[in-house]
Amino acid sequence: MLEIINLEYNLFKKQKFLSFERLQNQGNCNINYLLTTEHQKYIIREFKLKNDRESEFKIQKVIAKKNIGASPLLLDRVNRVMVSEFIKGEHKPKPNRAELKKLALLINRLHKIKTRQKRTNLKSFFDIKEKKALKVLRKINTYKKEFVLCHNDLHPQNILFGESVKLIDWEYAGINDKYFDLASVIIEFKLLKREEDIFLNSYFRRKSRLNREKLIEYKIIYKELWRVWFENLTKGKMEIEE
Repeated sequence: MLEIINLEYNLFKKQKFLSFERLQNQGNCNINYLLTTEHQKYIIREFKLKNDRESEFKIQKVIAKKNIGASPLLLDRVNRVMVSEFIKGEHKPKPNRAELKKLALLINRLHKIKTRQKRTNLKSFFDIKEKKALKVLRKINTYKKEFVLCHNDLHPQNILFGESVKLIDWEYAGINDKYFDLASVIIEFKLLKREEDIFLNSYFRRKSRLNREKLIEYKIIYKELWRVWFENLTKGKMEIEE
């Protein structure tokens, strides 16, 4: 990996490498490295799963301009590598009150970005045997559609807390109902009722805009979706980069 970076990328031609290390916290879709040069730090991501990396790169460019995530610097389709700027932050199993408010406001800003992206088809993740999920999706379809640009993978390893909050790893980002992102945060951080209220009140600002019944259905579908996703990953049904 380091040889590819050193020889092929003009981005690093005039920079002296100080260190190159594989990060301890690894996701299921990528292998992540930290490259430190005499000028700055970079995150190098080597793709493991076949996702739409072109779309990911474009979305990340958009969100970087809004100061929501890191700037993408290079996409190497041949070697399946993406280089992004390094941003400081800490992964937390449970944000405090102030951090929950900051996260809610950041997601609100994300959901206001106007962009043309493919709509996420939740139904496509389930086969005909997943009767519980399909029943929930039918219920969801009775609610008002509130499609926005969603991250779609807001678990703690994709959220960095520091002076500000930033989001990373955008491979599943796309147009989806905003309640999917909201449900994911509540479930992934195991928010208690009072913590959930802090988060939702910061996002909506007016309680009248929150549809709690719709949120309940999205919590269920979020759990079902990732259960199926991890089952497929474990059984080797996910498309691997060759």
